[in-house]
Amino acid sequence: MPPRLLALPLCLLRALLAASAFALFGLGGLLVSLLLLLIPSRRAALATVRFTWRLFAGYMRLTGLIRVHADALPQPSGAIIVANHPSLIDVVLLIALLPRTTCLVKDALRHNPFVGIIVRRVFLSQDASLLDHAPAWLAAGNNLLIFPEGTRTPVDAPPPPGRPAAAPYLPLPLLPFHRGPAQLAIRTGAPIQPIQIRVTSHILGKKQFPLAVGAIPCHYHFTALPVVSPPAPAPAALPPHALARSLTDRLRALLSSQT
Repeated sequence: MPPRLLALPLCLLRALLAASAFALFGLGGLLVSLLLLLIPSRRAALATVRFTWRLFAGYMRLTGLIRVHADALPQPSGAIIVANHPSLIDVVLLIALLPRTTCLVKDALRHNPFVGIIVRRVFLSQDASLLDHAPAWLAAGNNLLIFPEGTRTPVDAPPPPGRPAAAPYLPLPLLPFHRGPAQLAIRTGAPIQPIQIRVTSHILGKKQFPLAVGAIPCHYHFTALPVVSPPAPAPAALPPHALARSLTDRLRALLSSQT
């Protein structure tokens, strides 16, 4: 039988497993949301969400949907974490991997029926209140995860030609970066920890059918890049908006690097 026909039953099985994972995530989100109503502290609520998301990531690994490689990831404290964003579950995996780390999310998710309570209780929203909450959160030794692209990287660009099937690659080109992470770093003095995400196949991407997960596991490789210290504004330095633009360009170049 041709290999393409042999792969069809595997793709169907994996699509069913992916559907079960989505159902588990939705049901778990509802149950955790009810539990969070009893937990007053944001940090305790975050620990609860992280625990359940570690279980969910474990389910995806157990079913063979994904493999995760992140052995050398640091455990930052009081850092702004920036990462590229190839997949729908990047935030789940990074929150599961990094302690005391919340995420900056779109304000519309506050009204999502499955994760709205989680977003309101645990995450920080991209609204005017961000600068009221983020500095204190970082100063207390917690981390803030931000995807500077603002959305998932499009799947238009194919993998590099000649790439072995099992070799991880960086989906390029990255979208233009928003200056929010740089502006926040300059304002708070928090270090920036870039984390590059490479994959062996593109699943759960933007405008990609969620159940199109292929016949083999997708490997996620998380690599910590050198920490970036924000420049301190000074009378002789560039104005704040120019400093933010320069720092944003530096971050995008780092995360776009193929080395």
